[in-house]
Amino acid sequence: MPIISPKILKNISFEYCLIAINGYQAVVEQCLKVLKIPEKKILLLAHVFEWNIDLIKNIFDENILGNTRNYHIEGIGIDLGEDHNLPSLQRMYKMYDKFFPYIGEMTRKKNGKYILDIGANVGDTLAAMWNHTDDDFIVIEPVREFFELLLQNVERLGNTGRVYAERAFITDKTEELYQVKRGKGATAHKERININTDEVIPNQSVDGLIKSKGIAFEDVDLLKIDTDGFDADCIFAAKELLRDGNALLYWENYVETFAQYQQYKDAYALLVNENYTSFFCFDNWGNYLCKADKEILISIMDYVRRTYTGCIGNTFGYFDVLACKSEDRELCENIIQKYAGQYPLWRITVDEVAKR
Repeated sequence: MPIISPKILKNISFEYCLIAINGYQAVVEQCLKVLKIPEKKILLLAHVFEWNIDLIKNIFDENILGNTRNYHIEGIGIDLGEDHNLPSLQRMYKMYDKFFPYIGEMTRKKNGKYILDIGANVGDTLAAMWNHTDDDFIVIEPVREFFELLLQNVERLGNTGRVYAERAFITDKTEELYQVKRGKGATAHKERININTDEVIPNQSVDGLIKSKGIAFEDVDLLKIDTDGFDADCIFAAKELLRDGNALLYWENYVETFAQYQQYKDAYALLVNENYTSFFCFDNWGNYLCKADKEILISIMDYVRRTYTGCIGNTFGYFDVLACKSEDRELCENIIQKYAGQYPLWRITVDEVAKR
């Protein structure tokens, strides 16, 4: 948060400001009338003798980092709902979900027109990529509460013509029936049921969804998946896209059961068979791990499963994977190198700046 004079403030755009003053009323009038600062953008008016780094940090944390109803992602304010855990995770882990703008940037170097966001939640990854890509978005979210917030956040973006939203489960088993089972915070997963009820969510495959929109497989730049343990299902639901297209693939590799473990192993084999030869792994805190092949992916998954036994320390509970075909390998390598170069910047906190 830079410290600047009122003269400079008049000529720049900003979301919020904190103001230190000697006398209250006259300066308040100047800020609101002369500088034309909207009152809602002023988080704090404090006397200079009260001005200190702890005060700034507390105000910033409370109003920006901790405000789930107007949380800012890449300069875009979205409503996360009441109990979303993204703000606390990003406060604790500076690089959590920070790779998405870079993924968006990669799509500008591809020839397609669309990003598929499966498990879009309330639109947080949409916001993270929004200003970094020229593609249109197809966002899919089955949970009613998340989907309603997603629609509201799409409206806040302004250019709603770039986004198509659908409430559905994505699966390769479209004949089965599922309902939502909510977890803690912003998590949820699907639960198979045997009878049709009002709680059943429509099922679609990735391939079927793309075809229903009249989109060619080669026009999809990115398939992003985050479905709390069911990402392998979604990979199998995209067989034609993987075979006939050239989309980047980014998924959350989260395993709770042995059945899911086996599904992921089968999904790796499918990807290799469809010429996805390069895999780039990140731990769930956003730290880049390594470039991998199928066997290394299985080894990392085995490592994570062993941490669940409680016999060893739990370093990370799942990992994220970026996969591409050979023609995009260099693009992925270059963007990851750029991303990794930002680590020292994210390490700097307000407290560290104050010590300098």
